Amino acid sequence: MSDMLLSPEMLGYFTEDDLREVPDDSGVYCIFKAGPDQESGEMKPQKLLYVGEGRDVRSCLLHHEDKDRWHAELEEGQALWFSVGLCGHAHRERLAAALVHLHKPTLNHQYIDTFPFDRTVVHLMGKKDLLMNPFTVERKDT
Repeated sequence: MSDMLLSPEMLGYFTEDDLREVPDDSGVYCIFKAGPDQESGEMKPQKLLYVGEGRDVRSCLLHHEDKDRWHAELEEGQALWFSVGLCGHAHRERLAAALVHLHKPTLNHQYIDTFPFDRTVVHLMGKKDLLMNPFTVERKDT
């Protein structure tokens, strides 16, 4: 392996009603808790709950086995919002691992304390609220 720069465009935000509009391509996805802003009342992402990856992000989101866990994090007036970053098969696990390792989402467990890849620089484009940008993650073995 070697150092790598990854620059996905984060598409979204999608609600659960909009998931059929998510591309059926390879990439990463972020699950957010969204709720009304205290000042404006508009819905906004409030907390990153989970980061995942798959060869078909639409299918992953529509059929994910942890949907009940995502919903259990919500309170009245809140909703799940989704963003996706398209990324080829060769790099999507590394991108997801970098996002998890840096942001430590509530519902992720793998890659929280380790990062088994060489130095990775991530420069996100698009919808990146609550996500650090740009950021670098260094290899961290067990």
